[in-house]
This record gives sequence, C-alpha cells and structure tokens, in this order.
Amino acid sequence: MAFLFKKTNATATVLIGIFAFFSGFAALSHELLWTRRLIDVLGATDWVVGRVLGLFFLGISLGAYLATRQLQRNGSAINQLIVVEVCIAILSIPAAFLPFWTDWIWGVLGPENLVGWTGTLAKLLIGVLAVLPPSIAMGFSLPLFIRTVTVQGKDLASVGIWIYALNTLGGVGGLWFTSTQLVERCGALGSMLAIVLLNMLVAGVVWLYSKSSLYRPTEAEGPISTQTNDDQGTPERPIDSSAMSHRASKRDRNQGLLRSWPGLVCFSFLSGFIVLSLEILLLRLVYLVVPSSFFSTSALLANVIMFLAVGSILISLSSRNERVSKLTNNQRFVGVCLFGAALLICLCPIVLFEMTDTLMSVRYLQGLNDRTIDSVGHYWMLVFWLVATTGGVALLLSSLVFPSIMKMSSEEDPDGKNIGLLLCANGIGGLLGGEFCNMVLIEWVGVYAAFTCLGALTLVCGARLMYSLNRLGVLMSTASVAFVVLIIHLFNLQLPYISPRSVKKFVIEESVYGREGVLLVVKDEKQSKSILVNGQYVLGSSGVTDDQRRQLTLPWVLHQKSKTVCSLGLATGISASGLEILERPPAITAIELSSKVEAIARRHFASETNGFFDRPENQVVIEDARIYMAASENRFDLIVGDLYRPHGSGEGRLFSVEHFQNVRRALTDDGLYCQWLPAYQLNFKNWKTIAATFRHVFPNTLVVFGNENDAYPVVGLIGRKSELNWNAPELTASIENMPKSIRMNDPLSASFQDLIVGVLKPEAYPEANLNTLDNLNVELSAGRFWMLKDLRKKRPYSFESEFIKGRSLDEFVQRLDRDVTPIWPDSAHGKAHETVPQLSQ
Repeated sequence: MAFLFKKTNATATVLIGIFAFFSGFAALSHELLWTRRLIDVLGATDWVVGRVLGLFFLGISLGAYLATRQLQRNGSAINQLIVVEVCIAILSIPAAFLPFWTDWIWGVLGPENLVGWTGTLAKLLIGVLAVLPPSIAMGFSLPLFIRTVTVQGKDLASVGIWIYALNTLGGVGGLWFTSTQLVERCGALGSMLAIVLLNMLVAGVVWLYSKSSLYRPTEAEGPISTQTNDDQGTPERPIDSSAMSHRASKRDRNQGLLRSWPGLVCFSFLSGFIVLSLEILLLRLVYLVVPSSFFSTSALLANVIMFLAVGSILISLSSRNERVSKLTNNQRFVGVCLFGAALLICLCPIVLFEMTDTLMSVRYLQGLNDRTIDSVGHYWMLVFWLVATTGGVALLLSSLVFPSIMKMSSEEDPDGKNIGLLLCANGIGGLLGGEFCNMVLIEWVGVYAAFTCLGALTLVCGARLMYSLNRLGVLMSTASVAFVVLIIHLFNLQLPYISPRSVKKFVIEESVYGREGVLLVVKDEKQSKSILVNGQYVLGSSGVTDDQRRQLTLPWVLHQKSKTVCSLGLATGISASGLEILERPPAITAIELSSKVEAIARRHFASETNGFFDRPENQVVIEDARIYMAASENRFDLIVGDLYRPHGSGEGRLFSVEHFQNVRRALTDDGLYCQWLPAYQLNFKNWKTIAATFRHVFPNTLVVFGNENDAYPVVGLIGRKSELNWNAPELTASIENMPKSIRMNDPLSASFQDLIVGVLKPEAYPEANLNTLDNLNVELSAGRFWMLKDLRKKRPYSFESEFIKGRSLDEFVQRLDRDVTPIWPDSAHGKAHETVPQLSQ
C-alpha cells in the first residue's frame, strides 16, 4: 500500500482530516435527507426539522459517550473506525426505504387509533428506529478520528480540534451539495443510497490507510491506561496520580469554574443548548422572509454547521501563538464570548428586519432591485448569506465556547481519550435546547421575544462563569449588558410580523405562535378575515367564501349519494362547511395538521362556517392527510383535496402516486376523489406532472375549473374508484338535480356545466415523469420554479416561465383543448371556454 501513501507524519494527519471531512459530509447529508423522509411519517411541518435534529443530536451524544467507554477498554481506534463507517452505511438503509416499511402500520392502526396515543407512540418509535441507530454510529466516528490522530503522537489541542473542525466543515459541503445538486438529479431514494455508498467508500479508504506503512501508532494496542513515547512502541509509565493532581491544581488557578471535568461537562451541555436553540430560532425567524422548503432548511443548517467549524478552526489556530493561546485557554475568554453572544442573539430580529428592507422576501428583494435568481444554488447562497448576516456573529461567538472547552480539557486529557464525554454533554444540551424552543419558548413568548430570552440565558451563563474571577466587576458588567438587552427587547417588541411594505394593509386581530410558524388572524381593507402564515401566504379568507365552499359543493353535486365526506384540509373551515347549506348535510371529516389552526378557525370563523363545528356528525381530525388516508380503507364516499402549496416543504408529497393510491383505497366502491390545484402557483410543467400522476391512479380523470378568476385560477382533477367512464347524460342529470340550497347560495351554480372541461386523454403528457415519494418531482420542480420566478417589473413574457394566470391562463385553456376529450357537444364546450374571463394582454 506504500504507493498510495507517502510516509510522512504530516501527510498522515492531512489524510485523516480528509477522511473526517467526508465522514461529516455524509453525516449531515444523511441528517438532511432523514428530515425529508420523516416528513412522510410525522407530517409536513417545520417542527419535524427540530425533531430530527433532536434525535440526531441524541444519537451523536450516545455514540460519543459509548466511544469513550470503548476506547477506555481498547486503545485501537482505526479498526473500530472502519467498522463504524460500515455500520453507518448499513443502519442508514432503513431510513431510505421508510415509506415502504411503515405504510402498512397505518392501515393496521386504523384512523381511530392513529389519532390517539398509539399513533403518537408509533410515529415516535418509527422516528427513533430510523434516525437513532445510525446517529449513534456517527457519534462514534469523531472521537475515533481524533483518537486515530493522537495515537500517532499528536495531541488534542494542536490537531484534535482541527479534526473536529474539518468534520464539521464537511457537513457544510454535504448540505450544499445534497440540497442543490444531488437531490435534483437522484431524488430522495437515490440520494440516500449515494450517501450510503460514500460511507462505504470512506470505510474502504480508511482500511487502505490502516494497511499502509504510513499508519504507525506510537501507542501500543490495548487499554489506554498505558501510553508509548516513541516510534518503537516503548510503553510509558502508567498515569501518575500526583501529576494529575498537579495539573488539576494548575487548572484551579487558571480556569476557575472550568477547573474540573464536572464544570467542563456542564458548560459543554450549555454550549450545545445555546447553539441549537439559536439554530431553531433563526429557522423560525428566516421563515418570515423565505418560503419553507427543502432548499431553505438546508441553507440554514449549513450556516450553523459552518460557524461551528470556523469557531473550531480559530481555536485550533490560536494554539500556534503562545500569547493568543493563553488568551483563549482560560475561563475569562469563554465568559466574554458568552457576553458578546448574548447581545448579538438579542439583535438578530432587528438585523433581519433591516437586512430584508422591512421583511421583504428574498425573491421580492431581488425583483425590487431589478435582478433575478439564476439557479437553485444562487437562491441557496442568498439564504445562506441572509442567515450569516443576521445571526452569523452570534453563532460564531457561541461556537467558540465548545472548542475552547475541548482545548482546556486537553491539559488533563492530551490524547482526547475522554472527548466523548464532552461531545455527549454537548449533544444532549442541543437536543434539549431544540425541544425547549420548539415546544415551549416560541409558543409562550413568540419568535422575537424568544431571542431575548435566549440572550438572557446566555448572559446568565457568562456571568456565572466569570463570577468567581472578579465578583464586583462581573456584577457591574452583567448589569450593563442586561440593561442593553432590555433596550433591545423593547425595540424587538415593536417589530411587525408583516412587512409594512405589503401590498395589502392588514389589521392583526390575533397572533398565535407554534411549531407551524407565526399564525396571524388579519383583516384587510375590505374587512375580509384571513389566516396568514409567517406573513407570506394565506390559508383561507372570508373574502372568497363562495369559491372556497365550491371546492366541496361542486364534487358533491357530481356524486350526490355521498354520505361520508372527507376534506383534506381545514384552514378557516369555510371549504369544509360548504355542504352545511344542505337540508340534510352528510357527515364531514376534516383533516388538519395543526391544532392551532383548528382553534383559530373555531374562534374567528364561526359565522362563515354555518355551524360546521357545532354539528355532532362532523369531526376535525388533527393528523397528516397522507398518513390518515393510508389508515382509512373503504371509509369515504367523497374525498376532496384542498389547495396545497406544491412548493411547500413536504406538501408536494400530497400529489404523489403513493398518496393518490392511499386515497383510492380510502374510497368506498363507488367513491369519488377531487384534487384541487392552485394553478396560480404552478407552471405548465408542474401541471403536466401532477395531471399525469393523478391519471396513473385514476385513469378516467375529469378536468374542471373551480372558479372564473383569471388572477387566482383553481383547477380540479376528479377520479372515481369504479373507473366508470364519464358521460354527458350522467353529469347533466347530476347538475340538474342540484339541491335548491346550492343554487341559491352559489352565484356560479348555473355555470357548473361550463366549468367542466373534459376527460384527460390517455395519450396526454407522455413526457411527464410521475411524482413519487422517492423522486420528489413536484416539490423540487415547483420549489425551483417558485424560487427562480423572475419578479422584475420589466421582463420578457414566456408561458413556460409564468404561473398559470392572466395571459398564461389563456394559453393553458387553449392547450387543454388538445389534452382533453370534451364531455359536451362542441357548442357547449366552446361555451365553457367563453366563461373564462377575457384575459389581459
């Protein structure tokens, strides 16, 4: 193997650093893809990011602790490292195939058990089984990489922290490459298998390295209580307890509270708590100006990981200069970092507000400056830069704490034999910090105030750390910083959650904070009430009540025998209440992912929902729509899919083959399914993918319009489980037998026949790729289109680069002439086109 590796000690260290880099590359790629995979199990909410991060940190912590225990029994690290990388690869495979081995569970549980404690427990266990085992294996890797270096004569302070930094920096590269390049080309499943192969490749290269003459450990194999001091393997004396006592007394003089392992472990825990709490808060903050998507999440995670790496590199570089090393190797330095981080954490909301020109989204900021976003990578870098400028310095100061603690621990543990204890405490702190922010802090005080609370906690930690060094000075400094924090907090409280430059002027009636984001109940100038999420998109509005109710009434008119109806989506409840105007309305089951949205609908939209929430036959189920459909075999006569955002994080899966198949199974034998599409959020390519996917499961697909609004057109796809052909007499009879209550309440009821375009031809869109949970076609394509949409005022017109509205809607309707078989005679079909408003040129 000598021809592969030159025999120099420096080369050996560099090679191990490269191995650690690609191991970190694979680890964070896995973590990002697990987040996307677990959305299929836990639901399409931003909270899933925190849950996966929590399990990931827990696994890393347990693995680091177990690695330390293992090294205490056996000093050989490199062979264990090879085994660990292979284990990571093998244990990551179940997560790659997660939907295939979990979907049967929902059918066994059934809808009743799914929404109870058994369903919650099942989801938790699935998450634990998918994420925890490979994460534990990953936790082994970093201590073993560090030990592989130190066993060759290097110490933790000079080289070990570099390995930590390179491993962390690899995570940044993994997040960027996976989110902007790999998933685009390989989809979810292909990407996960590619990263599994990368782990195997790392294991193979490390094995080659271990067999080369370059690998020459200076320490004998066996328990690490003995050491060697030369290349011949001569064992040193066992560790002298008196020498350890001398080092401990030296630390007593120099380090204060960080003079012992309990203090080091405690502040390692606090460091992880602060960093991951800040990460979660930045995620919530940045989602006020960028859409919640796969790309946005990865850019933010990469930011945090990058600053962790930079902090480690800076601490490692400080060891090269004796004066700088003394400055960073003491308790006062850590305390100053915490004081500075406390101030900067509190400033994050103000900085974001100013950086985005009063909370204008990244896309609109580019358009206002007469620029466009050229690629997904460009968008990713814009989000990355935004996060870096908003919270980068706060992240950097926070990230200096843990490497400093690692460096101080090297005085008693120069070989890094116990580094796993610090990594374990740091990981557990991160786990608890993320859960605390997600489940407690944000819900109690909101996003902006949560930054102040975290800043105050960071200030208290810094003050406690420095209190033993200079009590009077620390008290005065703490009081001064606390006063500044209070002033910043008062400014934060004045910040809006909606940009003052918003086209519509809203009055906020209620603000609700939670894992779903910032939910605002607002009124516009026309006194229409809406639920606004993160200041960016509307869940529903009382201003378009007729259009929303029609989403349920129009499909029901085509299948009036329906006694059990399911609405996949609740929002304001207006859509789900569409059939309450009937004399004997059917039982409605509305599926809503957020309990907070349901509570808002009950409080603020009771008058618009015609008593929907009061009728005992109706029920609202708090559950993910895809999972609930998988559990509801032969249950509903009519199922209606709401207007989901195709580009939303995890929402594109509701247009997948797997979801449509679940819906088909959930229908009774003569059941009908209608999926509404927000055409104003799609381009023609997205439409073809969704339509072809729907037709794959429901071969006789009826295409309808849901309104006559050229600015916000809604298109519906309707299929039947029986696969009976649609015919004009049947549809005509259904429309003519429409109850009078619908005719009286819907101004478009007389045009229902005109809204039906025709049956999608079997040969239409042969080039369209079907959307599956593995390839994420809709989510990635719609997300890319949403991000790259040219918002400049002066731009060339192109149907393929426009949303389906305005001039694009005109072209869309014309193309449907070729793609559908008309239901009505030619004259009636022409009339259907005439009902679409004259479109602006």
